[in-house]
Amino acid sequence: MSKSTQSKWHLYVFVIMLMGCIMPSMAQLVPSDLMDNCNQWKITYPTGVEDKTLCGEPNNEFFYVNTTGDAIVFKAPIRSDNGTTPNSSNIRSELRERVSDGSADIYWTTEGTHMVYVKQAITHLPINKPHLVATQIHGNKDDGIDDAMVLRLENSHLFLSFNGGDLRSDVTIKTNYTLGTVHEVIFLIKNGKHYCYYSEDGNLLNAYNNNNANSYLVTDGANDYVLDLNYDDSYFKIGNYTQSNPVEEGDDTGDPNNYGEVLVYDFFVNHDDISVSGVSLSPKNIDLLVGNTQQLSASINPATATNLGVSYHSNNSSVASVNSNGLVTGIAEGSAIITVTTDDGSYTDTSVVNVIAVATSPNLALNKPITGTGVHDDVHEVANLVDGSTNTRWSVSGFPQTAIIDLGAIYTVGRTELVCYNDRDYQFTVSISNTEDGTYTQIVDRSDNTTPGSSTNPIIDTFAGIDGRFVKITILGAETYTGTWSSLMEFRVFETESLSINEINNTSEIKLWPNPATNQVNIRFNNNFHTLKVYNYVGKLVVNQSINSNLVDTSNLNPGLYIFQLSGNNSTITKTIIIKK
Repeated sequence: MSKSTQSKWHLYVFVIMLMGCIMPSMAQLVPSDLMDNCNQWKITYPTGVEDKTLCGEPNNEFFYVNTTGDAIVFKAPIRSDNGTTPNSSNIRSELRERVSDGSADIYWTTEGTHMVYVKQAITHLPINKPHLVATQIHGNKDDGIDDAMVLRLENSHLFLSFNGGDLRSDVTIKTNYTLGTVHEVIFLIKNGKHYCYYSEDGNLLNAYNNNNANSYLVTDGANDYVLDLNYDDSYFKIGNYTQSNPVEEGDDTGDPNNYGEVLVYDFFVNHDDISVSGVSLSPKNIDLLVGNTQQLSASINPATATNLGVSYHSNNSSVASVNSNGLVTGIAEGSAIITVTTDDGSYTDTSVVNVIAVATSPNLALNKPITGTGVHDDVHEVANLVDGSTNTRWSVSGFPQTAIIDLGAIYTVGRTELVCYNDRDYQFTVSISNTEDGTYTQIVDRSDNTTPGSSTNPIIDTFAGIDGRFVKITILGAETYTGTWSSLMEFRVFETESLSINEINNTSEIKLWPNPATNQVNIRFNNNFHTLKVYNYVGKLVVNQSINSNLVDTSNLNPGLYIFQLSGNNSTITKTIIIKK
């Protein structure tokens, strides 16, 4: 073999090897390789299927990288098996904007500044209805603002359409668009004013970044904007929204040459930072059993704020702790205030947590005779309210509704618990009487209740013991539930707690004065105590409250001997006080 032949052979082998390296590399390109943030978008295919995980998504016939590796192809073949999307019979291979981390669809208002840039080419149109939309601003369809502003091609007529002419008349960009022409387009919104920039010379983005893009503005009349309108629930869409379907295409449906196609070479969106203006924490009030948990929910206003970060804090972590996700854990009896604070603006809101010990005495209402008002729904009879199961319920339509339980004997009642269907925050009262038709004394007033009652954390009320046999619960309405059903799963009644002999011990760790007292008692103690219980001389609980100050109101106590019990940090201290009037 001559040297010349050898050289040519070596060159040939080198080229083959080089192509072998390059071609696999190009073949491995997928659409997400050409996207700035693949998490920020989801796609709807011509089949109607939605895909929210585009990072690393392989090429498919509707969404793939072209052979030159510099554009994403959005192809929508018109076939008999095409799917549709809500409010449209047309097909698409189109991206829809999401929040930057891909956790949810994004919705923004037209306040502030919002921009989308696309470098693209419309390369193919359907046979019988050659119409296609490439790039759009989507608005609130419930307000009649659906395709708020779109770039639309019909045959060779390229123009802006505003919800099909409902918002304003079309604005022509050009009447002689040639398929395959690469162009740049910018849709810009500034406080409701809609601007469009269009260019085929490749210089638009550079000019825009240098504040020198006015020559590319699409205008209509004296204004440099094409629409002035404010609305919400907005987002950008990019790709191919083919304005045809099998019905429009008739016998040409399924023809391999019958499709819409757009090539997108570059695109991105920009939004001004949206500041937080407030935060609300729910539920506002929680009754939490020791050892149980309750999830709090922080709602930031507006929901489209750029920084949605928050932090949580408990003012009494020995009673109730809270983690970084807003999960509250009951540690010991007492009250705590949970505060949520936004990272942006330091806005705050609070929830009050009342931590209560698990009842140790029997449920007096369990399986006792009960009557109720109204006509119960299906099998949801009133007996379910006291059957000991949270898998059943009593359901009656309308408010108010009342149920009366016969405890079978007179007891000194000091605690009730209510479990509501679907954790609803029903508002109610509880009263007690010695006879069914006698005068009832109200012992619980939750007529303004905002606390949900769940099976793990029921709505709990403790109070000074009161004697009675018949307990009546009346459902008045609900705080957030807007339906008409009174639906309760379980109602429990407990006898008042008694103080055991071994708990009556004196110590110098606390000081109470004066003694005897009349209308108030002063307490001096260290910060380890958070709950005060007061028992009368026979050991019945008459006061149960969090310690929020150094004064205790005793004006409602009858004259006599009382035991003041302070609890906290696994210790209990008691003192004896005489009340005189």
